[in-house]
Amino acid sequence: MSKQKAFSSVEALRPPIDLNSGVLVYVDLISSALGSVDLVINLTELVSYGEKMQYGNSSGKDQKFQVRRLELSDKNKGFIELLQQLTVCDSVTDKDFEDRFQELSSLGDDHVICVIEDDQSGKIIATGSVFIEKKFIRNCGKVGHVEDVVVDSNARGLQLGKQIVGFLTDHAQSVGCYKVILDCNDENRTFYEKCGFKQKEIQMVKYFL
Repeated sequence: MSKQKAFSSVEALRPPIDLNSGVLVYVDLISSALGSVDLVINLTELVSYGEKMQYGNSSGKDQKFQVRRLELSDKNKGFIELLQQLTVCDSVTDKDFEDRFQELSSLGDDHVICVIEDDQSGKIIATGSVFIEKKFIRNCGKVGHVEDVVVDSNARGLQLGKQIVGFLTDHAQSVGCYKVILDCNDENRTFYEKCGFKQKEIQMVKYFL
């Protein structure tokens, strides 16, 4: 009597993790414009689980995803609901969303939120942000801080997280940052080591709310 086992094509996915602490990892970038640059990566979300999977009615290998900046209309495309997969994010009224959107937009390249929209469903399925800290050290240098990176639970395994992080770090480098920093959970370290990153230092945090 033959034995058969049914296998799922995709491993069960863990929910996004809200991190209170993490490790800092970095990789040296060599740029003709900037020279040797320490790239420090601190990420709140591991975004590459399991095999490539289908999202909607098309497979990841057949569908191309583009990273773009956040638009005001993205609130109606599930942007807030996507952030709720990452951490505590209460409902936001249309007015509050527009007010914050305009405030951040006024900062120009100093605060960028990027998204990936699924063209078939019209939903935002990945996002992340970077803000630029201006310092006196390092010849009045700049540091990019990457935050709030999350990929929709139904769209993981498509390398969308790598696209988001790549977009944000490229932006930080383009505006003259000497490094980019962000957090990642210790269990996600392997993902970044495979990307060429190394552990560096630790993160400390103090919450007021």
